[in-house]
Amino acid sequence: MALYFSLLAFCIVTVAGSTCGDRNSCSLELFEYENCVKTQHTAMEVRLHSLETEMKKIHKETSLVVSFFCGLSASVTPVLGHLKFDNVMLNKGDGYNRTTGVFTAPVDGVYSFTLTISLPQPEKATDYFQMYIKKNKETIGYLFIDWGGKWTKRSESVLVELQKGDLVHTMVAIAPAEFTQIGGNSTYPGTLYSSHFAGFLIQHKHQH
Repeated sequence: MALYFSLLAFCIVTVAGSTCGDRNSCSLELFEYENCVKTQHTAMEVRLHSLETEMKKIHKETSLVVSFFCGLSASVTPVLGHLKFDNVMLNKGDGYNRTTGVFTAPVDGVYSFTLTISLPQPEKATDYFQMYIKKNKETIGYLFIDWGGKWTKRSESVLVELQKGDLVHTMVAIAPAEFTQIGGNSTYPGTLYSSHFAGFLIQHKHQH
C-alpha cells in the first residue's frame, strides 16, 4: 500500500509539470509514462545544450578585444607608398601585422584609427608633406604638414565601419625632398615614439 501511494504521488507531481498524458490523472501505463518523461528529458537536454552553446558564443563576442599600438623604432626617410610601423607595443586580437604594417579586421564592426606623425619642417618646400589612412584602396584619413623650420607633430583620427577581412594601413602620399625624415623613437618624457599608428574596435557587429 505504501508503494502504491508513493507511485501515485510521483505520477501526480510529475504529470503536473509535463505534457505526458492527462494532467488530472495518471491515465498512462507506467512504462508508457516513463518513456514519455525520458523523451521530454532528452529534448530538454538538447535545448539546454543549444542554449549553453549560444551563451558561450555571445560571451565570446561581447568580450572580444581588438586593439593595437605601434611606432617607428627609428627615424626613417620618407618614401612614397606604404609606411610600416615596425615596433608593435600592443596587439590584442592579432589584427596588426608587424611584417606588412597592415591591420586586418578580425570581425565586422566600427573601428577607430589614429595616425600621429612627427618630423622636422624645412624652411621652405615645394609642397606639403601628406599621408593617408587607407581602407583597402579607399582613402579614409588625410594628414598634411607644411613647412616652417621647426619640429611638428600632427594627428589624424577616423571612425570607420569594417567588414571582416578589410585591410587598413598608412601611406605616404606626397614627400617633398626637403622633408628629410619621419621621427621614430623619442627622448621626450612620456613619449617613447614620435610617430605612431593605433586602432581599436569600438562596436562589434554581431552576425545572426
